[in-house]
Amino acid sequence: QIPVGVVQPTINAVGPGRLSGRAIVDLDAVRRQKAPTSLLDPMNYLMGRLAVTAVGRLNTANGVGRFELESSSVGSIPIPKILLQEIVSYYSRSPEKPGGIALDDPFQLPAKIREIQVERGQAIIVQ
Repeated sequence: QIPVGVVQPTINAVGPGRLSGRAIVDLDAVRRQKAPTSLLDPMNYLMGRLAVTAVGRLNTANGVGRFELESSSVGSIPIPKILLQEIVSYYSRSPEKPGGIALDDPFQLPAKIREIQVERGQAIIVQ
């Protein structure tokens, strides 16, 4: 289920254990939900629908996964992890998780998946 405001999501297996994800994201919605902050807040300068990209390592074992962020960007501009976290938190909010998903939190793999082995161009699912 892709939230409203996120379109064209893609995930690519770029190498051993490494993934790259990209989506077009409505950054105006993220900015509007925040209380006004200082003029130095980078979210004040990110407007409209822009491509958000994240690259990192996926580690999985015993039915649990963890994503370790290596880099992220909005358009061609690198952004810090805290800014990507703000975007992910906004778009992953739910009644069960009103604060959204934390990038560093481990997560249960679905459908009794025990492990995901990522290689360039493919992912092997182990159940």
